[in-house]
Amino acid sequence: MSATPVTGIGEQSELARGAQLFGLFAMALGQPLLELIARNPAFLVAHRATPMMIGSVAVGLLVGPPVLLWIIEAGAARWSPVGSSWLRAASTGVLAAGIGLPIANGTTGFSGTTTLWISAAAGALVALAYLRSRLLRQFLTVLGVAPLVALVVFANSEPIAKLLHPQPARVPVAFESTAELPPILFIIFDELPLTSLLDEHERIDPVRYPAFAKLAGTSTWFRAASAVHAESILAVPAILTGRFPDGARLPTATDHPDNLFSLLGARYRIVADEPVTTLHQPEGPGETDTLASLVEIAVDLRTIYLHFLLPVEFATGLPSLSQTWKGFGEMNDPVHAAEEGIPHADRVPRLVEFTASIDESARDQPTLYFLHTLFPHPPWEHLPSGRMYFPANAGIPHHSWGPVSWWAEQGYQQHLLQLSYTDACLGRILERMQRAGLFDSAIIIVTADHGATFWPNNSRRGVKNHPEDVMSVPLLIKAPHQREAQTIDRMVESVDILPSVADLLGIEMPWAVDGCSAFDDGCVPRAERSMAGQPYPIDTPMRRESLALKLGLFGSGSSDDSALDGLFEIGPRPELIGKAVRGFDRQSDPSLARVVQGAFALASIQPEQYAAARITGLVVGDRAERGPAQVAVATRGIIRAVVPALPFKEQGLLFSALIPERFAPADPAQLKIFAVEGIGENSELHRLQVRYEAFRPH
Repeated sequence: MSATPVTGIGEQSELARGAQLFGLFAMALGQPLLELIARNPAFLVAHRATPMMIGSVAVGLLVGPPVLLWIIEAGAARWSPVGSSWLRAASTGVLAAGIGLPIANGTTGFSGTTTLWISAAAGALVALAYLRSRLLRQFLTVLGVAPLVALVVFANSEPIAKLLHPQPARVPVAFESTAELPPILFIIFDELPLTSLLDEHERIDPVRYPAFAKLAGTSTWFRAASAVHAESILAVPAILTGRFPDGARLPTATDHPDNLFSLLGARYRIVADEPVTTLHQPEGPGETDTLASLVEIAVDLRTIYLHFLLPVEFATGLPSLSQTWKGFGEMNDPVHAAEEGIPHADRVPRLVEFTASIDESARDQPTLYFLHTLFPHPPWEHLPSGRMYFPANAGIPHHSWGPVSWWAEQGYQQHLLQLSYTDACLGRILERMQRAGLFDSAIIIVTADHGATFWPNNSRRGVKNHPEDVMSVPLLIKAPHQREAQTIDRMVESVDILPSVADLLGIEMPWAVDGCSAFDDGCVPRAERSMAGQPYPIDTPMRRESLALKLGLFGSGSSDDSALDGLFEIGPRPELIGKAVRGFDRQSDPSLARVVQGAFALASIQPEQYAAARITGLVVGDRAERGPAQVAVATRGIIRAVVPALPFKEQGLLFSALIPERFAPADPAQLKIFAVEGIGENSELHRLQVRYEAFRPH
């Protein structure tokens, strides 16, 4: 006797089943992702998504997965009608669980594990009901219209409609100028607070950040410069248009037709690198690789969807969504990427390409070199030499500093180390300008879109308690043939930068701006700063408080025997750093230190790109059960760092130490880890057992 399908399911047509799959996938996958994209259109801007690409993404999300499963189910029906019925019920239950899980995450208040079990149980019930209830199957068939509804809503949302129907680029109008037009170098760094650059004399630290200091020596430094927004997609357009941010506008030329590029485009050749905005629209067809871009978008959407779907406890191992608008998963498994030769995130290659674009041709044709670089923005992963360490941000919150000061201090340390590399990159750009014979005659603008704060119990870019850290940014402007330094302490804002460029060029702004040339003494002094449309007092003492925090932790270049050593001498026992292990009483400890093996694997696979300069792990066993501890990391018999080991998600005590690159162990055998007990001369070192594992604390 031949097998027959489960009652009722075999009676419905394949078209009805197709409609059910389209509706279920739209509710579980397509509609949530399209809604997230519509609320965050900068994601598409960062990916340089064309209208065709946007349409492909939307249709692909709504059509691709259900068609694939529909084909699989139809094929299964030919081989086993009974098996096909159960497959259809199971897939219906899984999709129903996928619809309910995000809802349960935000409403039940249960733990992540409990929420998963609840969603799984609900999905199982739906699967059983699908087998037995004709009414449920009919209802799911009606849901087949959901993809069409989701597509119409997405396409007609205001930001997406703008991207689907972009306006033609405004034709630049040539301005009148009797003088020879100088080359222009315009650099915007990302998330760089002014305090990070300063030494104890409130000058740019010439030892740690020589390129910034050298440029300041031939520029005007506006020491009270202030950013106007803490989000790049709003802060950068404000710099480039001279207008305060408008959250309803996208960071595109369509929404910001009056900008630096339209101002200069008729007279200047433009070389521009915009990682998160598209205010410059080059003439002619773009060079976007559509297929590669769609793959990148798909990979990023996978990460976004998993963050949306999973409970927080299960999403901590996913790549962060807070550090950039694209490329979320590029280095989620850097060891595998290194083994396969997969390139790292593109911000370093983009810097190299931009630097190489500067040449002597700008002496014959006026050229604007514009760079917005995602340095020193997180992920913090670069040593001053440019080599990287792993893991980048273990234990460090992505958005906010918690009550434990150590994580904020180590985040600050990583930021300053990456800033040293950023300074070296700036130095190479300026050297290139010198070699091309452009530096002396050029207008050079160096600034940042916004800053950051490193105080415990504060959001990294929050302005509630320490607005000065987020608002105060470097602003250096070199006029053509300027050879002497000048410092101006009058408060200026980032909307003043473009009018200042126009002033140096001797041209009138052809559109109304909110800013005023920083060189115009006739501008009405502002009584307060503006950040995201809210007024804040001009409060230099707060900046000095933050500077005192930095100097107390890291000193300055002039206070170091080696320019950067002070950046590594933090933690609970800095007096032990540099001392020989043999000078202490030593004991063996049965507790285990599980050390992240990836740091050594990467340094072995790509030694020119990675150094095992970050030692991260978990202390487990009896030592962990006693509570927080202090861990000393030693290489070649010398203590290189002493850091706290703190409770971490019931997994043990998390420790993470950064050591100078010249002491980074090439061989794991050179590394010794100790628990530190006692104080002063009575300190004891208890050597922990070390096991290297392929894991990363999240």
